[in-house]
This record gives sequence, structure tokens and C-alpha cells, in this order.
Amino acid sequence: MKYHTPSPMLLLAVLLLAAGAATASTPFLSCTEAHDPIALRIKGCAKQPCLIEKGSVAVMEVDFEVGWDVTQLDVAVTAYALGTVVNFPLKQKNACMSLTNAECPLDQYEEITYKLELDIDSNYPNISPAVEIALQDESKKTMMCFRVNLQVVDPA
Repeated sequence: MKYHTPSPMLLLAVLLLAAGAATASTPFLSCTEAHDPIALRIKGCAKQPCLIEKGSVAVMEVDFEVGWDVTQLDVAVTAYALGTVVNFPLKQKNACMSLTNAECPLDQYEEITYKLELDIDSNYPNISPAVEIALQDESKKTMMCFRVNLQVVDPA
């Protein structure tokens, strides 16, 4: 059997297609009180509602532009489901610790990527919450905010 070595252009095309599939944007809903992100990527989610398995970690990457100079950024995650509002428990509320391409303090107009990991407890009920993610400065002013619809499901 004779094997052919693929051309460099073919390899490049395959890599670009794979990279595009891995970084496909996830649609989101706007909040009223803050700027939208530039882009959102939720692992395994290309449309809403995003199916999130119990006992897993929901991984989100958010690209946003810094609206003003800040020394500190915190994240607030709020879930709306079944007529209740719940502040989602987080391991790391200090968003500065989860920036992938910068460090705090941040300057206005910087384009930053923030990575959020949400632990989805295996005891959560099968519900479909709307989840709001907001990044707030040291005075609790919301800089960037978005909403996504999730659906908590049993593991496959």
C-alpha cells in the first residue's frame, strides 16, 4: 500500500477547520445594565439552551473589552429558575485570577479573555435556569454582563 504525504496547505486547512470548530461562539442574551461580551464560548454548546451534565464542570470563555480602568474584577453568577433567584456558589470570585491573557489592574479598551468554570453538582435537579454572569469592578459597578439558558441533564 502506498501512502501519500499530505501537502502543507491541506494540513493547514484541516488545522484551521479544527480550530474554528473548537472555538465556535455560543449565542447569549444581553443584560440591560452593562456591555455585552465580544464573544462567548461554552464548551460543547453551539446553541441555547446549553446542555450541562450533572457532576460536570461547565467551562466558559468570555472575550470582552475593558470599559474603564480597574484594579479589581469580581464575578457574580446568578441563576433564575422555578420562580427563585440564587447566587451561584463559586470557588473563585476574583475574576482577575482567571484572566487568560492579562493581569489586573486593567486599562480601558484592553481586550481580555476571562475563563469561568462552574461546578454542576450531581445532586442538582433537572432544571432549565437562565444564568446571568456579570463582571464587576472594585466598587461593584457592572462592566460586562450576559445571560445564557442552561439545561441541567443527567449524564449520558
